[in-house]
Amino acid sequence: LLYDCVLDDKTYHLCDGEWYVIDTDYLNRIQSELDPYFVDNIEYLPACTHRLESEYNNGVAEVNHNVICLDTESISPDGATRVEPCDLITIHEDKINFAHIKTSTRSSMLSHLFNQGVNSVTLLRLKEEARTKLKELLHHQNEYVTAIDRQVFFVVYGIITTKDAANKSRNLPLFSQISLLRIIRELSVMKIGCSICFISDEVNRRNRLN
Repeated sequence: LLYDCVLDDKTYHLCDGEWYVIDTDYLNRIQSELDPYFVDNIEYLPACTHRLESEYNNGVAEVNHNVICLDTESISPDGATRVEPCDLITIHEDKINFAHIKTSTRSSMLSHLFNQGVNSVTLLRLKEEARTKLKELLHHQNEYVTAIDRQVFFVVYGIITTKDAANKSRNLPLFSQISLLRIIRELSVMKIGCSICFISDEVNRRNRLN
């Protein structure tokens, strides 16, 4: 059980049966650094009307022919642990956008999401075989091949939720905020940009935390 709350101007975090008091200045610093990365919307990521993430990803690609679904694909070198490049890929503002999609703001889900984003672009930066496999998945389309060779990458995290997007990083559990900040800093070292957006969840998901 994870729980965050504010009481008498102090922030408390419950994790594995233990309560922690979080320094307010520390929390404010995290959120002030994270919030600029949150955007109101991303034009190629519409509201979600599908129950399953896979259905959403395929639906986006079917409607927008500039977006390709790579959900369940892999760019790992032969014999290595499977690494999915992203869920959706497109060229946006002259950069390859690697969009990673996840339903819910639960900490365990977000940890996987954030790591997936940095792992795929790191592999693409380090391994020519991974870049070759990505080109094959994209059928060697000239625009993608050029961008892959130039390594102009951009990571997008799309979080499907009913939460108010105006809250930005405050929608995320504390440990997820800390994890995301670490990931953004790793991407920054590689000179790779990042955006996070909340995708409006229009599906009735009974008995599910969002």
